[in-house]
Amino acid sequence: MAASYLFPDISGSTGGTVSVKIVKLGKADGQGVGHMDDGSMVVVNRSVDLTGTNVLAEVESIIPTSGGRMVFGILFGEDK
Repeated sequence: MAASYLFPDISGSTGGTVSVKIVKLGKADGQGVGHMDDGSMVVVNRSVDLTGTNVLAEVESIIPTSGGRMVFGILFGEDK
């Protein structure tokens, strides 16, 4: 089974974009959390007020975990 099937491309990894629905609060202030179709958790800074909506996030880092990967990003178009 190809890795691209298990872990879909995130538009070139860091610096790429991902669309995700923010479903809950993150651990740190201002963070919102969503999940990609493959189950990867996506943590988006400054998105806590957007819970329940779909956002476009710019990927800042991807961390491999025992269960897959965690993606960290900021709202697309926001200053870093």
